[in-house]
Amino acid sequence: MLRWLKKRLVAWLLSNIDLGEIKVDKLRIGNTIIITSNTIKFEPLTSDPPSPTAGTVWFRSGLGLSMYDGTAVRRIPTRSLYAFDETEKSVYGTTETEIKNFNLVRSSSHGFPLTRVYVVAEVMVTGGTGYLSVYVAGTKVIELSTTSTSYTMLTGSASVSLSDNSINSVSVRLRNSGSYTTANRLFELYVEA
Repeated sequence: MLRWLKKRLVAWLLSNIDLGEIKVDKLRIGNTIIITSNTIKFEPLTSDPPSPTAGTVWFRSGLGLSMYDGTAVRRIPTRSLYAFDETEKSVYGTTETEIKNFNLVRSSSHGFPLTRVYVVAEVMVTGGTGYLSVYVAGTKVIELSTTSTSYTMLTGSASVSLSDNSINSVSVRLRNSGSYTTANRLFELYVEA
């Protein structure tokens, strides 16, 4: 009964009050969270909390956000647009040809500790099967294909294992299964930590 009265009293006292910031001290895991109207700031932990409850979210230095789902700790992925190109390019025939290239920086201390790449691309063919391949640091990590004679959106993703503090080439290549043209218009590369 007393707990219910406390909740009702607090709700009544704070009704129609706009709080610019809420600061929560002395949480069970021992650090501070600052909540404003458009941000939540977690003080970084150096290790996961010893016994989190389901739904607990925390920020871990070097790893980002984590959540305990009731059975295991799950890292909350951070995905960002890294590169894009809307230049229409095409290739005729079966020879794989580079049409676009980028550099991808992997740095855990000054950027993203990259673990995965995602691709969104528009591809079309005049016949046959068209292939769009993505190479990261010289290794093919994604291959997308279509038989559509009008631009169609293709997506793919792959895990990557890159050395820390490295600059890695990203090569986008096209080819066809026969004597036809394969074209790419939109290309977007997303990275995930």
